[in-house]
Amino acid sequence: SWSLIAALALLTAGLYAAAYLVYAKLNVVFQAPGFTSECNLSSTLNCDALMDKPGGLTKAEREMIVVATSNANQCQYCVIAHGAILRIRAKDPLIADQVAINYRKADITEKQRAMLDFAMRVAFEAYAVGDEDYRNLERHGWTTEDAWDMAAIASFFALSNRMANATAMRPNAEFYALGR
Repeated sequence: SWSLIAALALLTAGLYAAAYLVYAKLNVVFQAPGFTSECNLSSTLNCDALMDKPGGLTKAEREMIVVATSNANQCQYCVIAHGAILRIRAKDPLIADQVAINYRKADITEKQRAMLDFAMRVAFEAYAVGDEDYRNLERHGWTTEDAWDMAAIASFFALSNRMANATAMRPNAEFYALGR
């Protein structure tokens, strides 16, 4: 449909909020049980702030965090939807599947692997994050601000994954083919 095409053009240009507005009528997120527009607008603004902000992480690297942690949380919706975004942002039709299945064996840099190791630790062992984790990131060229962004993305999507799973949210069929 024209809505999907317009949303994809905006997404490719990095305009999440605009894509959200265009695609809202088609997206299953907006049909989830208990959905309220106030909560979702707040959630969307938080997502945009995390995923579109300038900084040391590329937009593709931000999506890698979402895909890896969402797979570990068994969130079908986020793995498929953000996998599509990752394929588009990275201009790589294979990367999302590799990162989702086992990022340790994916065709990514050591720096990106360190980023995902940290994000996974935040997602599943935040209580154990310590100075050595930050030193490891620093050894790979990441800054304290980058670490903050990694932690914020992993944390935000942990909530998102849980809500998607709790509402049995399924991805739109279109997402499976995007960027391939």
